[in-house]
Amino acid sequence: MAKAKSAFVCTDCGSEYTKWQGQCTDCGVWNTLSEIRLSTATQRGERLVGYSGTASEVQTLSSIDLSSLP
Repeated sequence: MAKAKSAFVCTDCGSEYTKWQGQCTDCGVWNTLSEIRLSTATQRGERLVGYSGTASEVQTLSSIDLSSLP
């Protein structure tokens, strides 16, 4: 499973960082960075969909009408 991406935001000035560090370099305050999640990991079945963007349904071969095909 893919790891969820996260960022660190300063609670005083709102600056964003990709990695945690002890001090915000913009406002200079210590220990104000809090972690936020940018995206959630999805299940494999939710990612794989048909061309129309919807989940495809399983059909048996006997239920397919071949007379309408060119």
